[in-house]
Amino acid sequence: MHSNLNIRKEIMITGDGSHSVCIPERKISYRSKYGAIRESKHIFIDAGLRPLMHTLPVIHVLEIGFGTGLNALLTLQLASQNGQMVAY
Repeated sequence: MHSNLNIRKEIMITGDGSHSVCIPERKISYRSKYGAIRESKHIFIDAGLRPLMHTLPVIHVLEIGFGTGLNALLTLQLASQNGQMVAY
């Protein structure tokens, strides 16, 4: 059985200035090298929430695994800027 305890992990600063954990020898990172903010905006906001904007009076969001709350914060920001009601 191989143990992950001896694998060297590092904190890296991503393209948008956010941090991620990486394993340099394997070229693996927990988040996109471009950054958590950019990743959340691309996947959660631009591909998920934005297409629904103004199509429903209230958009209902259920996010399993709240994590850092970044998706919730970005949702609040976009909804506030556009006058969209969101039930999170």
